[in-house]
Amino acid sequence: MVQRYEERIKIDKEEMARELKDRSQRLVEEKEAAEAKYQAKRKELKDVEKRLIGLTSTGETERAVLQLKFANLEQEREKLISNYEGEIQNLRDNNEQMTKSVEDGKVNSAYNYEQVRRELDNSTMEL
Repeated sequence: MVQRYEERIKIDKEEMARELKDRSQRLVEEKEAAEAKYQAKRKELKDVEKRLIGLTSTGETERAVLQLKFANLEQEREKLISNYEGEIQNLRDNNEQMTKSVEDGKVNSAYNYEQVRRELDNSTMEL
């Protein structure tokens, strides 16, 4: 009977050892799977960070280029405005001069007309 109990204890002990070994093996496998999943996510995160850094760098470069282009366009716009304002002033000055010339021409024409009319009147009187 003691021998039966000893055998039963031995069988139970072996079964418990097998269960512990199986459980230990399962835990090791779960740990390895979790580590593999962690490493995959970590690599994925690094890839995302690299892409983000690249996109940020590209965006900053494009922004700097656009700011430079904008500044150049703004300078060009200011030059054009200045040139147009100068041209408009020149046209106004020329218009004033032409108007004055026309007025002077009218006065001279009226004066000449009056002078010719007087001479004609004088010559008709002399006749």
